[in-house]
Amino acid sequence: MSMVEAGAFSLMRHLPALQLVVPFIAAPLVVLVGARRLAWPITFAASLASFLIAAALLARVLAEGSLSYHLGNWAPPLGIEYRVD
Repeated sequence: MSMVEAGAFSLMRHLPALQLVVPFIAAPLVVLVGARRLAWPITFAASLASFLIAAALLARVLAEGSLSYHLGNWAPPLGIEYRVD
């Protein structure tokens, strides 16, 4: 497996977390930028990224069934389990 394939696989494994993190990072970034000419492209990019992540998660759920993601890599009941189904 090449480095690019390994990186893409790792990214696909973390899609459930990215679905939460992308808007959480974009929202304060837009507030900090303040200028409308910069805020709108950031908002559009975050919305597009969220949509693409949701579409990729839908494809994985349809192919594999429900997904379980352990936030912080802690298994339940000690950690938080995020399920996508």
